[in-house]
Amino acid sequence: MHTLGIDIGGTFIKYAWVNSAYEIVKEWEVETKLQTSSELFYDYLIESAGDLSSVDIIGVSAPGVLASDSTVTSIASPNVAIMYNTNVNKEVIKRANKQCYTMNDAKAAGYCELKLGAARNTGSSMVFIIGTGIGGALTLGDHVLEGIDGYAGEFSRIPMKNSKGEFSIAAQEASASTLPFMYNQLHPDSVTSAKDVFTLFHQGDADAITVMNQWVDNIVFILCILISIYNPDFICIGGGVTKDPGLIDHINTVFDGLGRGMLFAQPALTTKLVACEYSSNSNLMGAVLFALESTK
Repeated sequence: MHTLGIDIGGTFIKYAWVNSAYEIVKEWEVETKLQTSSELFYDYLIESAGDLSSVDIIGVSAPGVLASDSTVTSIASPNVAIMYNTNVNKEVIKRANKQCYTMNDAKAAGYCELKLGAARNTGSSMVFIIGTGIGGALTLGDHVLEGIDGYAGEFSRIPMKNSKGEFSIAAQEASASTLPFMYNQLHPDSVTSAKDVFTLFHQGDADAITVMNQWVDNIVFILCILISIYNPDFICIGGGVTKDPGLIDHINTVFDGLGRGMLFAQPALTTKLVACEYSSNSNLMGAVLFALESTK
């Protein structure tokens, strides 16, 4: 038998069968389609899971703030906003007739890195996921911290000011979607994704270099705030943009100058900034781990 992992994203829904050795034996994804009702959304979610005869447990990674009973208590991106106020476990169990356990997507990523990845065997860690927003998780010992309302790790909501001095939040200043927005402010409608800006950056485009430097500065600013609050052993940085081989080094270079060099020099800061080991599958694998732990 396998555990089915489901990672619900705003653009794609990822699925994987995972065996007892935490190996993915089959994986696929479907487009996250905008649905007119939550009933249709969950119908589509389980229909796309295919044959469940060899699955005994389902672990779901879901966007947004979740109550302890898996009720979605915040509105996420447009394609998944219909999940608001629904109970994920109940909706999945009703359709799949399998045990189901659900975890916030970024907290699932943190759980994966804590148990299997870059943060294993640490006393404290943090996961910082650069995606459509800024996902996050705080871990202490063997646990992911939730907070009384589930807001622990909701780094997207950290208040900031933009370059014009206007009130903003971290998701608008340091997410993957911020990067093309910043470049298009200089060259309207010229790029569609962060990947486009990375390509221009590596080609030596002057404006892409300017935008990239400002964006990394924003990321480092947020990391400095988080370290001032928590000071973990490791911060594991993930998200699709971290597939670019130079990004983690770029962040570390800027951080070494600002964070280690100025803000945290006495005593010397030992928090390490590293890439997530399970960058592309951390949400899904964390949900699987959480589901298996919850059945014990």
